This record gives sequence, structure tokens and C-alpha cells, in this order.
Amino acid sequence: MAILRKVCASDEYRRELQKQFIIRRLLELGIDEYKGKAIYELEYRELKRILALEEIKRSWIGGKNDETAN
Repeated sequence: MAILRKVCASDEYRRELQKQFIIRRLLELGIDEYKGKAIYELEYRELKRILALEEIKRSWIGGKNDETAN
């Protein structure tokens, strides 16, 4: 049991879970590749940046920042 606890608490395991969460969010947004590379091949930091930019772009387009939303 202690071995399982160590594995689950490791930084590598946690980082992989975070990466999978971001990949799932990108897939929900319809993004499965970026600049010709599958998102599964990208590093965690790049995935995080892509997700942030995409969420900003979508909130800007569909949110109150839209000039026609008056």
C-alpha cells in the first residue's frame, strides 16, 4: 500500500494526470492537433499554453468583448 501511495504522490504521476486533463479539455474544444502535431505528442507546458490561448480567444469572441453584443 505504501508503494502505491508513493507512486500516486510522485510529481511525474501528477504531471501526467494534469496533461491528460488538458488533453481532454482540448479535445472537448475540438482541438486534436496544433501546428501539424497531434496534441498527444506535445509537452505539458505547451498544452497548457494552447488551452489558455484557446479559452481566451473563445471568451473574447463569444463574450461581452464582442462589439455586436450591445
